[in-house]
Amino acid sequence: MKLTVITIAYNSAEYIGRTIESVLAQEQGDTPFTLEYLIIDGASSDGTVAVAESYIPAMESRGIEYRIGSEPDRGIYDAMNKGISRATGDIIGILNSGDWYEPTAARTVADTFAGTGCDLMYANIRMHKTDGITFIKNTAGFACGLAWISIGKPIPPCGVCSPASHTGNSSPRLRSCPYL
Repeated sequence: MKLTVITIAYNSAEYIGRTIESVLAQEQGDTPFTLEYLIIDGASSDGTVAVAESYIPAMESRGIEYRIGSEPDRGIYDAMNKGISRATGDIIGILNSGDWYEPTAARTVADTFAGTGCDLMYANIRMHKTDGITFIKNTAGFACGLAWISIGKPIPPCGVCSPASHTGNSSPRLRSCPYL
């Protein structure tokens, strides 16, 4: 199983390092997987690409396919679509610059997709406030939190944030599995 992680960035040199390091820190689980990591940059002028390029040796040593693209885009959704069109994995996750995955995120995704046959997976999000307080943002009923989707599956016309389409098995086209 191949997982693709896409990070969208624009002038985020200060924050992208932690995001990249969280992808490097992913642990294997019961279901073997490989990682493809795409950085889609919107022609940053603050050194974001140089920071991303500094991780090439670490990605190579971990066997992670790593590609960085930097060009003007028409906004965040255009950049996300560029990443999705370039992805070669079986399952895609989007991780915004400045955010990060816990070390078990990818193995949880691989194990859940392999064990359930679902097409879409979502989970709660741990939020970290600047004062050090953390809390869990409950995404039950919505696929708007941490979401991964299997490639080749049609996305309902309502998008990926409709509770009617993604709670349990209510969608005739997507079988979702909350990992809460």
